[in-house]
Amino acid sequence: GTGKTIVISVGAEPILPVGLFAILHGRTLKGTLFGGLKAVSDLSIVAEKCQKKEFPLQELFTHEVTLADINKAFELVKQPNCVKVVINMS
Repeated sequence: GTGKTIVISVGAEPILPVGLFAILHGRTLKGTLFGGLKAVSDLSIVAEKCQKKEFPLQELFTHEVTLADINKAFELVKQPNCVKVVINMS
């Protein structure tokens, strides 16, 4: 009757098969998107930490594409080795 499952981010499939029996016996299923970040209150704090180099944002960028190659970016995010794709707007 105990236990907790936390689904992090979004998978390739929009449906997650869950055993109803486990839920009925007290187990918990939770989800989180963006690590629980609240865009309205937290985004400015994250941006400030990135500007001050307190947060290693560059380490999360695994790919970079131009705006003309944006379709490639959509394909890259499906790859297991892709964390974030930077779209260069210049």
